[in-house]
Amino acid sequence: MRQSLVPAVLACLALAACDPAGSAYSTGSSSGSASAAAIGSADCGAESYQYLVGGPLALALDLPYSGPKRYLGPDQSVTKDYNPHRLTVTSTDGETVGRIICS
Repeated sequence: MRQSLVPAVLACLALAACDPAGSAYSTGSSSGSASAAAIGSADCGAESYQYLVGGPLALALDLPYSGPKRYLGPDQSVTKDYNPHRLTVTSTDGETVGRIICS
């Protein structure tokens, strides 16, 4: 029984070592964080709106961005498609900006 468990554990470890999300969002920064890469992306300009994080959501709803935008509220379902040109504003309480990223 124990011998049949070893290949399964090794397969799980091999799959866990693969990080397609981390490599897909890589921008060459040393942080390695997908969120940091999404913020630092030059595709949608999210870094220029970081001053709004922690402030009122109402200010972020009127961003002067001509590309695609989406606003995500608390517990809102969202698709996992990635668009580096889309500016995404999230809020955890419906009143405060939580994150502004390219996604």
